[in-house]
Amino acid sequence: MHYPSDLHQQIATLQKAHNDERETNRKLTSTVETLMASHNELQKAVEGFQTELGMRDSELGALRREKYVYINIIISVCGRKSE
Repeated sequence: MHYPSDLHQQIATLQKAHNDERETNRKLTSTVETLMASHNELQKAVEGFQTELGMRDSELGALRREKYVYINIIISVCGRKSE
């Protein structure tokens, strides 16, 4: 089939625009994949920090309980000495 030259030009322009959009889409896809990988790494780091904070909170609670036990022992020992 024979098309008028302006139609050839329009087709060429549309093909170039299509190819440009495909390249843009590839770049965006790559950027989104990189972003998702970074997000996953950040999520793992946050989960690790939360776990560590929970463990430290438990340790602090145990140390506080131990402190009160020793305080009560000291109070009872001091009370006996004064009797």
